[in-house]
Amino acid sequence: MSDHERLSPNAREIIGDPANEIYVSAASAWEIATKFARGRLPTASVILPDFEGVIEQEQFLELAINSAHMVRSAMLPGDHRDPFDRI
Repeated sequence: MSDHERLSPNAREIIGDPANEIYVSAASAWEIATKFARGRLPTASVILPDFEGVIEQEQFLELAINSAHMVRSAMLPGDHRDPFDRI
């Protein structure tokens, strides 16, 4: 949403295409809020007061996370320091 320069052109195209369903994980909300609270993402002040409303306005879909997702994510191969990167 902030059009960050690290977002690839392919990702921009996918997110910007209204034919695609874009899902937002609850883990993303947690990570954004945590980074904002630590001063690492000051631009999040625009979306955090009404995060759910912003998701709805952008026509994104909220992806529910349950315990089965968490177990499966922990079993994924590879070394991930941040467990929420797997979500």
